[in-house]
Amino acid sequence: VFLLIGFLLPTPDSMISKANDLFSSDLNTIKHPKNKRQKRIMDILLSLVLFITFPFQIFIIKHPIQLLTNIITCFLGKFSWVGYLNPVSSDLPSIKQGILNISDFGNFTSEADMRTFSMNFHYAKDYSIIKDLQIIFKAYKHLGRTP
Repeated sequence: VFLLIGFLLPTPDSMISKANDLFSSDLNTIKHPKNKRQKRIMDILLSLVLFITFPFQIFIIKHPIQLLTNIITCFLGKFSWVGYLNPVSSDLPSIKQGILNISDFGNFTSEADMRTFSMNFHYAKDYSIIKDLQIIFKAYKHLGRTP
């Protein structure tokens, strides 16, 4: 029974070594060039749409002036609209800091480092632009958040 439980519940060390192996393989990770390109294109397009519709966003977004700053910084590539939940493990592929993060998709908190690592790990391992769009739509009012 203990062997079975040990197999089902990995330790943080085993997750980290598997993370290094996983991100070095050719899976659909956030590190894949196609995914990086899609993420950047999404950042640019969303920045343009938000800029064009900014007069309407004033009534929707909680901090509209910060939204304008976020639009500019995301358009220029300093930030991304969606990033990791902090703190970020050095074992994960690097991406730009996000205005929103994976915790905005659900009712999560960043209290436990292990849970944070797990959420960031799954975001990076199974990355899709659809996931980013879901996070953006779910946390739309928070696009004016300070990164």
